[in-house]
Amino acid sequence: MLQRVVYCSLGFSGTVCPIGAATTREQHEQTRSRRTSPTDRGLSATERKALRVREAQEAIADREEAQTAFHENRERLRKERLVREATEGPMLAPTPELPDDTPIERVLFSTRIQNAL
Repeated sequence: MLQRVVYCSLGFSGTVCPIGAATTREQHEQTRSRRTSPTDRGLSATERKALRVREAQEAIADREEAQTAFHENRERLRKERLVREATEGPMLAPTPELPDDTPIERVLFSTRIQNAL
């Protein structure tokens, strides 16, 4: 959603409102009330604070869970790659002493040369 900074004479200078939003006090308050979560309406300040703390803890727990899953998957893929590389043998540098029967896939070329091949 596009936004703009509204400068008006009602003391809302620097307030970010959606483009096309009017700058009257009533319309500004309506915009502000729409930004709050529907579950926040009708709750006292302490209830809102408790709700937001709980939501923050849930978000942190979700992120930690996703991060753990990501790291486990990365380690699994790393192990698979290492096994695959071990079975294929090491990459060889393109030196004059390289045997002629060496498969071209096993030679370590620069990216530019690999793209040309």
